[in-house]
Amino acid sequence: MFSGWVSTSGGEPCNNPAITNLNTGVTWQAETSPTSNYYQLVLRYDIDITAGEVLQFEVTSPYGCQLNITNYTITADDIANGGLFNFNISLESPEKPAPNITSSASSSPVTDYSGAARTFNITIDQPVNVSWLINGIVVKDSEKGVTEASYTNTSAVVGTWNVSAVVENANGTDMDMERNGSACFGQ
Repeated sequence: MFSGWVSTSGGEPCNNPAITNLNTGVTWQAETSPTSNYYQLVLRYDIDITAGEVLQFEVTSPYGCQLNITNYTITADDIANGGLFNFNISLESPEKPAPNITSSASSSPVTDYSGAARTFNITIDQPVNVSWLINGIVVKDSEKGVTEASYTNTSAVVGTWNVSAVVENANGTDMDMERNGSACFGQ
């Protein structure tokens, strides 16, 4: 017999462990209870399994966003003890992807007149903190936990200015300079 508990990071019920003998290709669905995360599977020695064979435990959370695939090699002790007990499986939340700037309203390069006001806008796929830079110097750093951000430059003089948006959260960073590009302000 093989038994244990499945735990998910959010505490959801998880009643679908599949166990495959990788040496024979046979897959069994473990018995579960809808009121707990306990599973068990009764296999027969020398018919379903033998020492040295590898069992693969595959468990997926109810909505498919968490997965654990674990291989275990059956030992002679497992057979002598009547199985593998308390073989617990934990499902972890998947890593979240780094933020992504999904759109910007301006095209590169931007050409405008000296003193003209120019607004740069971005949209991000998850809440972030946004810093706006001109030629690498922070000019605005007040947008926190946002999915849309904008910066209006009203102090442009003649020259080429690289306007950048840097977005950051616990998942990573992204930068938008190419799309906002260089602002060329002329007289």
